[in-house]
Amino acid sequence: MPTLIILKLVPTQPALPAQFKKALDGLEITAYDLTVQDSSKGFILGVARGVADSTTVNIVGETNPRLDQSIPALDKSIIQDVATLPEEIFPGSTATAPVSGETSVATAVVIVKPLNPHPGGPSLDVRFEFKRKGLSIPDTTVEYNIPTVSQDLVTDSSAYAGLPISAYFSLPVDLMGLASNTPFIQLDPNGIPPLFSQLQNSIDLILAQDHPTADLPQKSLLEARDSPLTAAQCLQVASEIIWNRSLYPIPVPASDIHLMYTTRVDTNGVPLAVDPNIDQCTKAA
Repeated sequence: MPTLIILKLVPTQPALPAQFKKALDGLEITAYDLTVQDSSKGFILGVARGVADSTTVNIVGETNPRLDQSIPALDKSIIQDVATLPEEIFPGSTATAPVSGETSVATAVVIVKPLNPHPGGPSLDVRFEFKRKGLSIPDTTVEYNIPTVSQDLVTDSSAYAGLPISAYFSLPVDLMGLASNTPFIQLDPNGIPPLFSQLQNSIDLILAQDHPTADLPQKSLLEARDSPLTAAQCLQVASEIIWNRSLYPIPVPASDIHLMYTTRVDTNGVPLAVDPNIDQCTKAA
């Protein structure tokens, strides 16, 4: 009986179901098991990719070279959840009572590759890698002793949405991410330093961008420089490595920015009272 990791996907902020469906397009999720012997990259457990039909999924045979046999798999393993919600959630609906339809929540099913014995033992400490249309969506969360589900695969899509959840992930709705050659490093929340080779590569990429034609490789390769970077230069490089507007877009005001910051007056030139709702938006901004 296959072991399943059930990952619940939600948007980073409320979105229309149609918008969320577009956000799922091209998404690929790889799960890795971390162990004492390998606590950085980990051992690959399985992959979820492809948006399935909301009613039916296809079960296929996947060759496992380690076991020299075919094992059951899903041809598409990301399923947009269907739920019964108030009719105004679904544009164009004329129903007067709650109706069923696709929501802005999805279920990703990762089928754990069968290994005996498993390198991580019976419990799994899982990190996930997220990519969408070739762009990486950084995430440093590690789910320790993650709950899994042992269940035979079925063709009914709705059956997976109701399974016990292993973890959640907030997916940016906008198409954002980083190309593989982007000088970006996601800092570990536990203070674990990045690999030196990864750091050096990011520094070299930034130096090459800042000096695209001048005196290469003296200025574009850290290891080839005649003199070390100054403290100010190091700060500039570090800021470019850990901050990227492609991943962290500028915040969107909750209201019209002109109303938020412009005090209106009456016909006598007396300032009008500030709308408390707009005032709250101003404070939030």
